[in-house]
Amino acid sequence: IEAFLVHHGVRDLVTAVVGAETTPRMKPYADPLLFAAEAMAVPPEACLMIGDTTVDMRTAAAAGAQAVGVLCG
Repeated sequence: IEAFLVHHGVRDLVTAVVGAETTPRMKPYADPLLFAAEAMAVPPEACLMIGDTTVDMRTAAAAGAQAVGVLCG
């Protein structure tokens, strides 16, 4: 992900990258979203998670964030 962001010249626009090894538990637990919120220094309820699965929606709900579902990945 880091290489992709650098290659496309947008790395400086991204505060946090969260992957499968970032937190002990991944989606649908709130841990990844809470990690990202903390990295951005914003409360989870100020976050908007955009996702394409019910797991993404459940993650947002678990973190107390808002969510928007899209029909494709």
